[in-house]
Amino acid sequence: MIAATLDAGQPVASGVRLTFEHPEDLARFLTPRRLAFFRAVRERPGTIGDLSIRLTRSRESLTKDLRLLESAGLVTVTRTANPSQGPMDLIEPVSRGEILLEARF
Repeated sequence: MIAATLDAGQPVASGVRLTFEHPEDLARFLTPRRLAFFRAVRERPGTIGDLSIRLTRSRESLTKDLRLLESAGLVTVTRTANPSQGPMDLIEPVSRGEILLEARF
């Protein structure tokens, strides 16, 4: 599929691949709440405060999930200037392309 896209002169969407040693590790990593958090960031990047309101979750629980998703390479946090409130951390997906999760047996 990538070859056909390149042959057509179209850009290839970048993607991310995460591999887990065991299926149980994948299940522990990808909880329903983390998946909802990641989907919300892909839909519309934002700050912890913004995402906390959208997902009706505490900032503390989102921060824990953010650190895990960031260490896995799925999201980035960029400090930006906000003239009315000072600096803020913008959470964005690393890729809007395909995300491949796999577990090895």
